Amino acid sequence: MEFNLRNFPDPYYAREENWIPFLENELKCDSSTILIGHSSGAAAAMRYAENHKLKGIILVSAYWTDLGDSTERVRKNIFLN
Repeated sequence: MEFNLRNFPDPYYAREENWIPFLENELKCDSSTILIGHSSGAAAAMRYAENHKLKGIILVSAYWTDLGDSTERVRKNIFLN
């Protein structure tokens, strides 16, 4: 078993275009990977899992935000109302 503890790039603005290449190219995530994401890393793990197979994800202190995405804003409003 291998562990790789790394900080995500762009943690304050949490832009997906920085996360996905980091997960693919730097961390080499694949279907045997378990991602553990804290704060914006939790959002990164969920975004990655939308289109990539993972063994699992663990979310720690995840938060709710639309990240400036209009589709997410609609989902957030439906959930909160």
